[in-house]
Amino acid sequence: MYQRWKDEVNFLIVYISEAHPWPRKSKKKGKTVLPEPRTIEERDARGEFCTNDLGLTIPMVLDGMDNKVGEKYAGMPDRIYVLDQKGMIVWKSGPGPFGFIPWKAARAFRSLLGKWPKTI
Repeated sequence: MYQRWKDEVNFLIVYISEAHPWPRKSKKKGKTVLPEPRTIEERDARGEFCTNDLGLTIPMVLDGMDNKVGEKYAGMPDRIYVLDQKGMIVWKSGPGPFGFIPWKAARAFRSLLGKWPKTI
């Protein structure tokens, strides 16, 4: 979705608190599980690890250690929001993983860009 829309839509990943923190770094079911960071520097390192491990090319920023963005947007464990040019929420997904449905966000993009009927 990012590759298709990146020239018309601004994308941003906000790295929030860990959905399933582990007391220490470990391998669980073939995946690296990381503990909840205690400092912004640790959160930055987790975000960088996530970006590299998943091969993400979407720009990423960090939520503060107060987790205000994650709390305000109910981002746990993951969620998609589409905002208009004024910063108003025009669409949001259900919580992931089952509510995380990117093609529905693309419908909101089409509507905002006038490439689809105005109903979402």
